[in-house]
Amino acid sequence: MNPPKFFGSVVGEDPHLFLEEVKKITLIMHVSEEESVELASYRLKDIAHDWVVMWEKSRGENAAPVTWSEF
Repeated sequence: MNPPKFFGSVVGEDPHLFLEEVKKITLIMHVSEEESVELASYRLKDIAHDWVVMWEKSRGENAAPVTWSEF
């Protein structure tokens, strides 16, 4: 498995393509939706990673696991 990385600052990067590729990989592997989103957020780099860290902090400590529809 070699999931893509998403930087958020590279010209021509398509965030939808990134998400669809992660979904496809994790669906084939029978990974739960929550774990799939965790993998996607882990593969975010640079600006995209900073954004998701701030977003997760804003959700609070006791927030439910993130689903694809929220992500």
